[in-house]
Amino acid sequence: YPQAKRLGVLSMSATTSAPSSSASSSSPAPLSPTSGSSGAGTGSAVTFVGFVSDFLCAWTSYSVALCFSHPLDTIRIRHQTLGRSTLVTLRQDGLRSLYAGLGTPMIANGPIVAWTFALNEFYRAALRQARVSLWDPQAANERHFSHAELAIAGGLAGMTSSLVQCPCALIRIQQQTAAVQGQAPISMRHVVLKIFADYGVRGFYRAWTLEALSNGVGRMVYFLCYEVFKAQLALVFGAEGESRLDGNGEAATASTWIRLGPTQQKVLAAMMTSTLGWLSIFPFDVVKNKLQGDRGILSAVGQLPQQHRFQYAGAMDCAKQTLRRHGWRGFWVGFPVTVMKSLASSGASLPLFDLMKPAFRSKLIEIYPDAS
Repeated sequence: YPQAKRLGVLSMSATTSAPSSSASSSSPAPLSPTSGSSGAGTGSAVTFVGFVSDFLCAWTSYSVALCFSHPLDTIRIRHQTLGRSTLVTLRQDGLRSLYAGLGTPMIANGPIVAWTFALNEFYRAALRQARVSLWDPQAANERHFSHAELAIAGGLAGMTSSLVQCPCALIRIQQQTAAVQGQAPISMRHVVLKIFADYGVRGFYRAWTLEALSNGVGRMVYFLCYEVFKAQLALVFGAEGESRLDGNGEAATASTWIRLGPTQQKVLAAMMTSTLGWLSIFPFDVVKNKLQGDRGILSAVGQLPQQHRFQYAGAMDCAKQTLRRHGWRGFWVGFPVTVMKSLASSGASLPLFDLMKPAFRSKLIEIYPDAS
């Protein structure tokens, strides 16, 4: 810690409870909200320009990353729901089929991801304001959000966004699982009209409980760990991108320096975050995907009652069938592909979000100066 203070870089655990009066004498300028700063001195408020900027910036970064990650996501979904291996998918379905359903997440899920990022900033500020108002007025002077604030805000943002993300995930998975064995992909419009005609609005919320659980826990780990990992990597490598500490916490010699620039630090932090996030929720995600990918959803209604039309009666039945057929490994089917997809997505979207956010904010403030 003393060595870190001399370098002007503080770890997250060392700064989350430090008052601004002492931090200003030994720390660099306050970090942006996405780096865990509470924005002390501004009431921890999220302005309209900041909210819109976060939304547009997150949507843009997500769309760029999606072009690289969607094919891997299609392989994962078909492996989990249809039992098709990667080689079978590539040989029989073709490369083009891997982009089936790309428009659904880009058009529909993109704003949801952007909304989640903006909500995360809003909940952080709201939690800080509640803490200051109700039991800890001194928290107004803290320069960084606490770990609890980061975790709770991320969890609330994930659970809130699940209300919109559940229908989009169901539609996307139905599109991905339909385009197999050379069949033409079905349109989003066809899936939406079919589900609504047969089940109404309720049909779009199949497995919503698991969606809310996995989203809440996943986003909590996602947003918290990204800030923690960024802070720890900055502590080790510093702003100049060269390792400043050796294994004993002392200044390293030139022979032990490892070059890792700020952008590379963010990419590495994002990759570690995405891997840890999927480890925390993957079995729940497998069951959710099986329920949402059930072919009975788009089958002809006919005269069959619903319990005979669907492969799975519910989450518990799906979990029992998966355990009986495949053992515990069945809950981790597609994990390697999922991690690869997540590394490509998060490794591009999170650093890109951090990179573009200042430009988006300054541009919107320039266009709408009164709104800030």
